[in-house]
Amino acid sequence: GFVALVLIIVLIGSMAVVGVQTLSANLESFKVNRIPGMLILGELNRERMAIRAQTLSVLAYETQAGVGERLRTIQTERQKSWQAVDPAWDKFVKIPRASEQGRALVEQLQGYYQSWRAIYVELDELIARLIAATDADQRRPLYAQYRETVDRMVPISDAMGKAFITLTEQNTKSTVNLINADRLVAQELEVRSIAAGAIGLALAALLGWLITRSVVAPIKRGSEILSVIAGGDMTCEVPA
Repeated sequence: GFVALVLIIVLIGSMAVVGVQTLSANLESFKVNRIPGMLILGELNRERMAIRAQTLSVLAYETQAGVGERLRTIQTERQKSWQAVDPAWDKFVKIPRASEQGRALVEQLQGYYQSWRAIYVELDELIARLIAATDADQRRPLYAQYRETVDRMVPISDAMGKAFITLTEQNTKSTVNLINADRLVAQELEVRSIAAGAIGLALAALLGWLITRSVVAPIKRGSEILSVIAGGDMTCEVPA
């Protein structure tokens, strides 16, 4: 009986340990991979749009006076943007991906990012040259080159934005599926724990009854025999 109860306790404990380890691993994945990944994606996409707005602002100042000071302001904002974008991207690519689809999307996004970042090296250099230009005649060909570079940048930026959205949707879908799987694990653990507890209680009651019966029955019979002997009958037969 003792061994049976120990086995039930070990069974319940093993199920609990496996279930908790599964839930703990998934929660750790949320903390280390999924939530940070989604936050970084949002930050990168936000900065992409901010940098794009800075880029188009340069064209708006083409015919305005005091363009040098305005371009310096954009240049300062751009430097701050890169200080946010570059570390965020480094963190993002280091996040492990559980699915083949996720890895493929990140690889595709990495190609867009490298092209986007390379073309902005050209744009930033052109902004610096526009700042250094002393008159409109020097700026005119630079603006023409800048406009042509922007035309090459826009499709890359759009493609990267779509990749951000696709990866975010895929990450969200995977996270929801993982949460639903965890809920099923928790529900299964609950049902198994209740079932094991009920079986353990029933088995304990059965074993208790059998053990009590095996002890009480001989005592009761011995009491009856002693009562007969106490009445003076010495002829009763005493079993072994």
